[in-house]
Amino acid sequence: MEPARWRAGAFQVWRLFRYPVKSMRGMMAEQLMVQEDGARWDRAYGVLDTAANTILSAKSEGRLLQAAAFFALDRGGSSLVVRLPERAPMTPGPMLDEALSAFLGRPCRLVAVSEYGQGTYEAIEDFEHEDERARRRFSGPPTRFVDSSHLHVLSLASLETMAKQRPDLDWRVERFRPNIVLSGGEGPTPELELIGRRVRVGGAEIEITGPCRRCVVTTRAQPGGIERQLDVLRHLNGEHEATIGVRARVLAPGRVAVGDVAVCC
Repeated sequence: MEPARWRAGAFQVWRLFRYPVKSMRGMMAEQLMVQEDGARWDRAYGVLDTAANTILSAKSEGRLLQAAAFFALDRGGSSLVVRLPERAPMTPGPMLDEALSAFLGRPCRLVAVSEYGQGTYEAIEDFEHEDERARRRFSGPPTRFVDSSHLHVLSLASLETMAKQRPDLDWRVERFRPNIVLSGGEGPTPELELIGRRVRVGGAEIEITGPCRRCVVTTRAQPGGIERQLDVLRHLNGEHEATIGVRARVLAPGRVAVGDVAVCC
């Protein structure tokens, strides 16, 4: 007999997010169309450092988190819009590329993964000593500007557990940039119990492939009062093997909506 936590309704979709431009703030959604390689329009664009030939990430360029990207409806359907601090919203093109270059202090342009292809990224080796600027390079999958996995799944229970352990820190969900946030489950970090399992969530089927190891991005400041807090990652490193949430790959595409149940297949 399966444990009680696998019964229908034990997990429920609480929030959904997509991030149209890698490492910029994203948008909450009532539903996501989950495709074979992840959520539609998630990390579909990136900011290319044209001198270094890398796609910029908040792992090495934290200022990206001060920008936002979303889709606005127009007569032709929907258009990507980027909002930089103290600038009017802009759509892709030379004016946005010029503004991005000025904002980040280096020559940049916005690129679509569908045209650019596989991205190469840089990450800071030691989040405690960013000024030393030791970096490593790595490449991601070819169809999205993600580091490795199709989807990132996080539970409210895990955030609540961290908040109980370190109530002095800010554990808002925005720090962790998930695609799917689940309520329910049993235990302090219930999504970890799903590792290795196939999960039906809404109309999609996913496989939970492993824990999500965290990096400097979780410590960075974000708009809305989220302050720079190195102790967030220090706590995860010391007490939770640097993990919170899980990574997933898509087995069967489908639509996922807020309120859908998530059950093991």
